[in-house]
Amino acid sequence: MWKRCLTISLACVLQNATVQAEPGSTLPSLEKVRKAGAIQSSFKKQQTRPHSKGAPEPSLDVFRKEIEPVLKETCYKCHGEKKQKGDFRIDTLNPDLFRGGDVNWWLDVMDVVTNGEMPPEDEEEMTDEDRSTVIEWLTSEIQVASQMRRSEQGHSSFRRMTRYEYNYALQDLLGLSYDFAKDLPPETNSADGFENSSEMLQMSVMQFESYREIGRKALQKATVRGEQPETLYYGITMDEGATQMEIKYFQDLETAKKRNENDPAKLKRALETVEERHDFNPVNTHFKNLHTNKGIKATWRYSGAKQSYSPSLTKLEVPALSPDVLIIPIGKDQTMDLGDFLPDTGILQVRVRASHVSTEKGKFPSLRLQFGNQPSNNSETTVQVDHPDIAIKASPEDPQFYQWEVPLSEYPRNLYRGNTVMGDTPNPTEYLVFQNVTQSLAKGTKADIQIDYLEVTTPYYEQWPPETHTRIFIDSKNKSKELTYATRYNYLERIMRMVTGIDK
Repeated sequence: MWKRCLTISLACVLQNATVQAEPGSTLPSLEKVRKAGAIQSSFKKQQTRPHSKGAPEPSLDVFRKEIEPVLKETCYKCHGEKKQKGDFRIDTLNPDLFRGGDVNWWLDVMDVVTNGEMPPEDEEEMTDEDRSTVIEWLTSEIQVASQMRRSEQGHSSFRRMTRYEYNYALQDLLGLSYDFAKDLPPETNSADGFENSSEMLQMSVMQFESYREIGRKALQKATVRGEQPETLYYGITMDEGATQMEIKYFQDLETAKKRNENDPAKLKRALETVEERHDFNPVNTHFKNLHTNKGIKATWRYSGAKQSYSPSLTKLEVPALSPDVLIIPIGKDQTMDLGDFLPDTGILQVRVRASHVSTEKGKFPSLRLQFGNQPSNNSETTVQVDHPDIAIKASPEDPQFYQWEVPLSEYPRNLYRGNTVMGDTPNPTEYLVFQNVTQSLAKGTKADIQIDYLEVTTPYYEQWPPETHTRIFIDSKNKSKELTYATRYNYLERIMRMVTGIDK
């Protein structure tokens, strides 16, 4: 366990400088952090010295023979006895970084030499070999001096985990990828730039309560109680979407006729407006029949809940490929309204059968999923699902399924769910938004995404109880005997076994 915690700790220290977060994500994955930490660990790059009896001594002979001549040739002219640019003099600095009082000045020297800021361009240049020699000497001296000071001050005190360490530890222990520590404040950097310094990571009563509450909620997400929740299934074909648009088209026609039946000129203009509003343009999202080549513009309005879909309690069979498709051009999107039916928690599994219509060889459009709601005109919340954009590589002749898994408890929900009736305002429905976010294509290139079927399952479980639950609460004939079960199958012992690998 300690080995794993140490791995997490070291990786977290390095993460900001060494790992790029995955698209749509605020933090890199645990596995990425581990690999990056191992590759770029400064601990592995330490300068070492031969072992000797007694306390180490500063390398003053090396300084006199190798370092001082370089500094004299390149630095003393501007920072010596006759001239001190920036009120800084290097020739009088004490080269004893172990006991001398000029350590901070030497740290500044190391920074400017390492970054190539000194000597300046208009002065005599320091050779790469000399620069490397100075940096290596300073690095070695600083590291050994730091170790000496720490050893003289005694062992480091115990400290709490940083929020990053706590988050990764919970992910590792429970097998869940949630951002458990997202609401914890960031750590303060210590004087040497580290976030996991024991001097800075004390534990207050409020912090203890916060950590304990996060841990409790994490366990609630990993475990389940009672019977398996009822599962809802959506199976939406795009001819249903096209039918919705057609119904809306005819309703708008009837409305225009009734409002302007006594004024032929106004009626003509109103009917033309309706035609323009619904007539599909290839540059906008639209429904289309690939056989007849006829289509209609795809739009969505929150009001009335007339475009909401209803789920089934029975798992639906996947239909055969359909010529009726939803086409989303570059930069466009389409909203699919799931009504006021989604549970409070659990996984929302989203699958689309899709293909690309691209004109640039080897380039594929990217599909992004968003989740949100719009109760009224001035109230809308739509956020990107924490999943990388998906490249749609399937051809129109062979569409494939692409999927996302959305933990409902981790996203903003419609506050009016279950409180108002669908179709009223505020509208309690929630929706998915599919967005074509293709970039870096040649000008004028076509990269449409076409979808013929959408499948949604919630709450989705690969098994019941979930693996995250059975890893902790194993099956036993003593399950009904709570005291016996709790004593024989100690939870903490179970966690320790999982972490150390003994249980595998």
